[in-house]
Amino acid sequence: MSFPTTGPLDDFNRANEGPPPSANWSFPAFPGDDGLKIITNVCGPNGASFSNSYWNTPTPSADCEAYAIVSTVTANGHRMWIYARFASPGTSGVDGYEVGITKQAGTDEVRLHRVDNGSLTQLGATISQEFSGGDGFGIEAIGSTIKAYYGSGGTATTEIGSRTDSTYSAAGYIGLEIESTAGRWNDFGGGSGTAAVAADVSKFPKTIMREAVR
Repeated sequence: MSFPTTGPLDDFNRANEGPPPSANWSFPAFPGDDGLKIITNVCGPNGASFSNSYWNTPTPSADCEAYAIVSTVTANGHRMWIYARFASPGTSGVDGYEVGITKQAGTDEVRLHRVDNGSLTQLGATISQEFSGGDGFGIEAIGSTIKAYYGSGGTATTEIGSRTDSTYSAAGYIGLEIESTAGRWNDFGGGSGTAAVAADVSKFPKTIMREAVR
């Protein structure tokens, strides 16, 4: 199946506001974290540590996807995440899946995680993938298959990793996170991943790992 199959949800192109970035978002996904906000037409952190927000309408089905443009890559040693199938966000029982970029002085790294009551389990090996501003990034959860996607200078369309995990199979929330003050997201989209709706790529510009226990 091609990726993405759903259209954009938020281009962040409006006056500064938040956290959260709008009434369509809620925060935090993890208890005690800060929220995301609009900073000059992109989505950025409100705090210096973990800032996150989730789209507050859950996906209609468990088969889902979420994606965004990495407008600015975060600082070396820090991370950015995209969520899928998040359940009970904002509580100590938060569960789901996430894919994250860890910015490195050398080649950047991508990891897929399962989130169990706020703690992380890495799924499979670390993936080497360099990121620059304007690149696309995404996560897809179809049945027990969790995939990471990358796009050079645009929407994420290329699969860069696939893992199998059947722990969480219910619909949930999608969202974004940034560690540190440096990173920025843009053009967030997603929803039910089996929908036969093509993303409007014209809306996008041409264009990693959280602690195991928080």
